[in-house]
Amino acid sequence: MQIVRSIGSVVSAAVTLSVLAVVGWFGWSVYQHGMDFRAVSTRTAAVSSGWLSDTDALAKAAVSGAGVRPTSLSARLFTDAGAAPVTSYAVDGDALVLRVVTSRCIAASLVVDVIETSVSVEVLVHAERPWLPAGWSLNGRTAPCADSPVALRETAQLSAPLGERIVVDGVTGASVGAR
Repeated sequence: MQIVRSIGSVVSAAVTLSVLAVVGWFGWSVYQHGMDFRAVSTRTAAVSSGWLSDTDALAKAAVSGAGVRPTSLSARLFTDAGAAPVTSYAVDGDALVLRVVTSRCIAASLVVDVIETSVSVEVLVHAERPWLPAGWSLNGRTAPCADSPVALRETAQLSAPLGERIVVDGVTGASVGAR
């Protein structure tokens, strides 16, 4: 009888530890998703604010195209959340086809956050970190993994045609030229 109680205690402890491990795994994934969301939201707000408050940069970008950055934004690249810089774009109706260069493994789909104002369209391409733990996927898509830089194409749907607005990369904070 003593052996049965001991086995029951060991099984109970193993089940409890397994449940705690799974709950912790999900909890960590949810935490990481939340931190990525916060970092992306903070960055897009800073870039949009920088462009809206720097009329000189807007005027220069309208004339010269790529590589203009508002003076209030640092030159430091935003690399949180698996962000990848946009190097050029093409207009396709109410959509932008973005050329993105990534040079590291991203074990998730890429997503494009778009912030539209009357003078600019900010695009921030980053890895989607779902709330599900690593290895679980809702859509089964993953981005390529390579040792050298890989050029990808991502599409960003706009609420209105681009028109005279400038395109801004959320990673660099700089304007992007059309190809």
